[in-house]
Parts: sequence; structure tokens; C-alpha cells
Amino acid sequence: MLALNLFRSRTFTVVIVVGFTFMACYHGLPFVLSLDLQQVKGLTALAVAVFGALLGRPDAFTAGMRASLLIAAGLALVTAAITAVFLTRSGRPHLSGIR
Repeated sequence: MLALNLFRSRTFTVVIVVGFTFMACYHGLPFVLSLDLQQVKGLTALAVAVFGALLGRPDAFTAGMRASLLIAAGLALVTAAITAVFLTRSGRPHLSGIR
């Protein structure tokens, strides 16, 4: 928690207010712009998403796709391993606590 007596300092209070205002505007701007592009400019939600992905950070779009493919490959590998364990099961349980 933050000690409330820190707000007695004018410098601290100004820094906190300016930082909060900057972060609220910075993180709220994409939402406001996407609504503006949809309602005022008449773009569809898909067009706004593609526009934002290409205009904002093109490398973020490809990095996100790469991460998604890596996660999908990992899940497929785990699924294949679990399936192989249950298909090759020999009459006794593989886990020590199961009888």
C-alpha cells in the first residue's frame, strides 16, 4: 500500500496525476480510435483490426502469429503424448496412486 502522507508533497502529487493521466490516455486511445473508425468512418470491425495491426506494429502481428503457432504445436504434442499413453496402456495403471 502507499502511505497517504506522501501526497503532502506537491511534486509527488503532480507526478502521480500526470502519470495517471498519461497512462489513461495512452491505453484508452486504441478503444476510442477503433470506435471512431467503425461509427464515423463506417469501417467493419475486421477492417479496423487489420488496419490497427498493420498500422500499429507490423512486427507485433507476426510475433503474435508465431506465438500462437508455437502454443498450438505444443498443445498438439501434449495431446498426442497423452493419447499414446492411453492407447499403449497395458492392464496396469501408470499412475502409482490408482489401483
